[in-house]
Amino acid sequence: MRYLSLAALTAGLAAMAVTSAGAADLPVKAPRYSAPIVAPLSWTGCYIGGHAGGAWSRDSFTFINNTGVVEDFSFDPSSFIGGAQVGCQYQFAPNWVLGIEARWSGVDLSQGKTSVIIPPRVRGIDMTDIATVAGRLGYTWGAWMLYGTAGWADVKVNTTSINPLTGVTGDTHGWNGGAIVGAGLEFQPWQNLVLGVEFDYVHVTFDRSGAFSNGDVPLLVRNGSADIYAVMGRASYLFNWGGPLTARY
Repeated sequence: MRYLSLAALTAGLAAMAVTSAGAADLPVKAPRYSAPIVAPLSWTGCYIGGHAGGAWSRDSFTFINNTGVVEDFSFDPSSFIGGAQVGCQYQFAPNWVLGIEARWSGVDLSQGKTSVIIPPRVRGIDMTDIATVAGRLGYTWGAWMLYGTAGWADVKVNTTSINPLTGVTGDTHGWNGGAIVGAGLEFQPWQNLVLGVEFDYVHVTFDRSGAFSNGDVPLLVRNGSADIYAVMGRASYLFNWGGPLTARY
């Protein structure tokens, strides 16, 4: 009986040794790795950036001098436009983006026209600054977004008059409120950089009075209207509140 138990124990130990040796020869299983999961870029966040391009306008006003002479003038100046923008937006449902943006742009939309009275005077217009606050609604597919914008605009408008023979000048200036509408296309080459192009139309009206440099009054500008058009390239840094996943183990 003792010999049978010893034989059984020896056989069991031999079987365990064979099993362990076989297991040692098996290849080690590598950890499972799945393909990267790339989520759509998020448009949610606040941003700051700059813009530059070209602007042109169609402007008109009625000028009434101190003797009561009434003249109508129209202008069509063009200019470089450039400035900065800051805004915040939120992506929802899931392809729509709603936001608001404030923007300042510098321009040099100036032009003069000769009057019909004798001796001829030069009446002019000069627009130098455009400030806007507008809402934006966009539709996005992946890294692209098409959007429209509309809101409030304020334009600094100067109207001028000069008599070349006497050197007497007249000037009225001020900020004039109006509206802006526009549309644009933006692209995210990567998560935090947004590049785009935008077209805008700004409309303001103005009426004002002033005095000539020699003290003659009144100087009246009536029925003033400015229609400004601009095409601009844009670049913004988006402080994004959500980002794409890159991989999963």
